[in-house]
Amino acid sequence: MQFHETELPGVGKKITFKNSEGIYTVMILHHSGKREFYYLEDDDDDEPLFSTTFTSEETKELAIKLLGSREETPEEDSYDQMSLVRKKALVNWVDIKQGSCMIERSVGSAQNLSENEVSIVAVFREDELLSKPADDVVIHEGDTLMVLGRKKAVEDFEKTCKE
Repeated sequence: MQFHETELPGVGKKITFKNSEGIYTVMILHHSGKREFYYLEDDDDDEPLFSTTFTSEETKELAIKLLGSREETPEEDSYDQMSLVRKKALVNWVDIKQGSCMIERSVGSAQNLSENEVSIVAVFREDELLSKPADDVVIHEGDTLMVLGRKKAVEDFEKTCKE
């Protein structure tokens, strides 16, 4: 992918590039930190297909996600194997709401309810992420559990959480 940069006096910088699908992206970097994105079918188009604006902070978050996704992109030869795994496994997020039988239960105890057919791989609690939670971590109302397992087992676990 080739980038073309142009200074915009008094405004900032314009960066243009073309993706593999032939869509041009024009990014205007304002001195204020605001970023404008325009998507065009042709570099000379006056009307964009789509446009959006990001704050400086949103742009940084997007960049972090894009950089991370580069590491997570599967190689061509492993894609078929990953597809097979995805057909058999499911990752889902389960919200623990008021009245759930999971409130004040440990992660280990919750996993045992499904006879080890699901794994709780993370607990999201307010602004905190507990990845690979220990079996003695207690589940609270408002937590979101990241659950991994076969589709049927995950669906059954979700139903149990609502009881």
